[in-house]
Amino acid sequence: MRGERGQTTIAALFLTLLLVALLGGMVDLARLQSLRQWAYRVAEASALIGVAEARDYAAYVGTGELRLDAGLALTAAEQALLQGLAEKGLTGRASYDIRVHPTLEPGSYPDYPPVPHAGMLPGDWTPVAPAVGVYVELWAEPIFYGWINGNAPIPLRVFAAASMVTVE
Repeated sequence: MRGERGQTTIAALFLTLLLVALLGGMVDLARLQSLRQWAYRVAEASALIGVAEARDYAAYVGTGELRLDAGLALTAAEQALLQGLAEKGLTGRASYDIRVHPTLEPGSYPDYPPVPHAGMLPGDWTPVAPAVGVYVELWAEPIFYGWINGNAPIPLRVFAAASMVTVE
């Protein structure tokens, strides 16, 4: 009888530790998913701002062709992205790559985004209209599972793009 009580205590302790570890993992996963979704929204907003603020109206009025001012699009998207990162306190823990496709000519950007599944189907970015692409990589530190991986940061990668079109 006495040996069975000891086994029950050990089993209860083991199951409690297992439950704490599982709940800790769920908290970490939820936090990382929330941060990834936030990063995607910031990348998406940056791409939209880049397109919206860099439309070349003179080219459209003169030739009827949609164009982006590449320098202006890059600057506007970068400023929006940096503002979003600063508001979240992630400026030093993020890297980014912004590309601008200024013309209606189909384009191809090999190995962009540099990581497959960063928010799109695997492959190269191939815009067919003037567009801005924003790739962001954040480094998040786990809370509970930092014990397991030595507090190594976990990369979160996202990609978003926006383009101009005319509606007829």
